[in-house]
Amino acid sequence: MDYLYKITIGIDDDKVLSMRQHDLNAVYKTVRNTFARCNFKEQESENGNLVFTIGKGKDSFSEVGIATGVLRESWLGKYLNKMEWYDASDDSTEDIFKEIEDFKNKYGD
Repeated sequence: MDYLYKITIGIDDDKVLSMRQHDLNAVYKTVRNTFARCNFKEQESENGNLVFTIGKGKDSFSEVGIATGVLRESWLGKYLNKMEWYDASDDSTEDIFKEIEDFKNKYGD
């Protein structure tokens, strides 16, 4: 594997189109640009989901938090239906939405 972390993002295309608030292509472009600014590389999509990877670096862990946090809290957060984090160092996968919800339930907003 040539990466440390892999983030998989799902976008609810039907919701974007039915709400008619934002252009579907703009939603995808914004997600891609967010990860690119945080030094991620886009990989081949998996099951219609966007996939981004980042190698081992001193800021890799922070870049995961920045990219996923920005997207979740932004105008397009309502369109995301999957945000999954794979850590190659320990072969673990986490549902980022669940982790955030668990944290809020334990510590508050």
